[in-house]
Amino acid sequence: MAGSLEEEIKALEQHLRELAAHTDDDFAERYQVRRSPRPKGLYWQLRGIAGSVLRWFQARWPWR
Repeated sequence: MAGSLEEEIKALEQHLRELAAHTDDDFAERYQVRRSPRPKGLYWQLRGIAGSVLRWFQARWPWR
């Protein structure tokens, strides 16, 4: 019984290695995380710039 279990585990590991070696580009493209488009307009552009500036300051702030 222990031999068959070890063989089954090895077979499953081999199957997982084969799956990992095969890349499915269609799958990766279909489920790729995409950023939503930024709304047009001056308000949204300024808001995006302000957010970038705040994130920049937060990353360099010595106290967290």
